[in-house]
Amino acid sequence: MSEFNHRDIATSRQSSKKAARKSARRQLGPKIDCGTMIAGAAAAVLSMFATPKSASAQITTATWTGNADGTTWDNGFTANWNTGSWTNGTSNFAIFTGIPTSTNVLLTAPIVAGGITFTPLATAPSGVWVINSSSGTNTISKSAGTLTLGFGAADAGFAATINAPIVDGASPTSLSFNSSANLGNIYLGGNNTFTGNITVQSGAYNTLASTNFLQPAVTGGVPLLEGALVVTSNTALGAGTATISIGAVSGNSGTLAFAGGVSFTNTAPIVINSYQSSASTPQSEGLLRSISGNNTYNGNITLLAGTPSVGGTNINYINVDTSSQLNLGGVISNGTASSSLYVTGGGTLVLTNTNAASFYAGNTIVGGSTY
Repeated sequence: MSEFNHRDIATSRQSSKKAARKSARRQLGPKIDCGTMIAGAAAAVLSMFATPKSASAQITTATWTGNADGTTWDNGFTANWNTGSWTNGTSNFAIFTGIPTSTNVLLTAPIVAGGITFTPLATAPSGVWVINSSSGTNTISKSAGTLTLGFGAADAGFAATINAPIVDGASPTSLSFNSSANLGNIYLGGNNTFTGNITVQSGAYNTLASTNFLQPAVTGGVPLLEGALVVTSNTALGAGTATISIGAVSGNSGTLAFAGGVSFTNTAPIVINSYQSSASTPQSEGLLRSISGNNTYNGNITLLAGTPSVGGTNINYINVDTSSQLNLGGVISNGTASSSLYVTGGGTLVLTNTNAASFYAGNTIVGGSTY
């Protein structure tokens, strides 16, 4: 056999081996990436190495265990949580549970969270949490969407103060204090610069037998402060122009309270919601309240109400406590349905806007306040 023929045979054998290897690879199928759904035992093996599509989609709760006064809340270092250290995340919720007295928590790093909940225990039904910041750069935010504030059950007499600044994340942060079961109060006293909406739907309301109006529970003629979002600094309401909504046209009631003599830099519109389905069936009321000091708000206020059934009356509340004064400089107007303004308390309400043509069309009912 010639040399030329020997080379042809060798080349033919090499080609056959390459073809066989290609055929084997085709039989094995395409390459499989971790996270691909595969039937059978192979799926169980691969799932151990699969990476979740979005870590932020997994809601995680962490319960505070550092109950010593002045304990640090930071990102990923100090182990003051039942999960170990806190990890920033827009779906991570911080839970502060019952304490016998007041406890101060100190932020020493910027915190990103989906919400903050305060939950008293049966053995510690009252107390005060205070969240402070070691500097103006150690803030609270949510990367996108609404930061939820709230309480657990049996929280009457419980209070929480957030003095750490609440700021925008990657997009505007909104603030929500929503739960019909909330009887505790949250105080905002920080230099807040968030620009999203504020929604307050919380607290329990009683029906006044003489008028069928709703109002907060009363002890000794004074409305109790329950389930309120209380603002105590000029910048507590943030820096945006988005709506501040109190109560709901159909749903929960709510209280937004001013305290200590504040004059707000924010003039975002306030909407006080109410709904009464019949003359004897009030369902939800929004309450704007001044509880202490001489407080001023110059944003416009809308009295928004659902359309009542025959005989129903929509009432929106402003309560000015005794020895307090509330100065409102914006236009007060109706929404889509006529609503009356019910002014309660023993303090003084001053309306400084003289554009009467833009005012609400309903009645003004004064029940104790100077108007």
